[in-house]
Amino acid sequence: MKVINTFSLLLIGLLLNVNCYAIDIEVLKEQCNEIGFKIHTPDNGKCVLRLMESAAKQRTKEDAEQRAFQDQQIAKIEETRRENARRRQQNEMLELQRRSIESQEKMVKAQQREAGFELIGKSLEAFSNANRPAPTPKIHIECTTFGNRTTCD
Repeated sequence: MKVINTFSLLLIGLLLNVNCYAIDIEVLKEQCNEIGFKIHTPDNGKCVLRLMESAAKQRTKEDAEQRAFQDQQIAKIEETRRENARRRQQNEMLELQRRSIESQEKMVKAQQREAGFELIGKSLEAFSNANRPAPTPKIHIECTTFGNRTTCD
């Protein structure tokens, strides 16, 4: 009876450490029975414990693989997010450059218009001056009066 109590305690301990996976002990007992360990014997109990340990190790391995896969997926998602952020940043920079170029083009066009108007103004002024008669020079005349007589030089 003492062997069965120890076996029961070990079995309960393993059940608590099996990562909360449901294991059908009856199926494991049957598997051990098929191997040759009679049900309700200590050897069958040891066999069941070994199968449970093996299943727990397999689940631990599967869990690790699942975590590794999830970590890879998370890394891919993060990389995609970083790539999208980088692309958004590049698009913003391109938009700023486009606006800067448009602004510079507007300034150049305004300068060209101003230079054109200045050239037109100078041309009109030159045309006006060409058709205007030359100004007559002013002569300084000095006059003197002596009695009733005035003379100018």
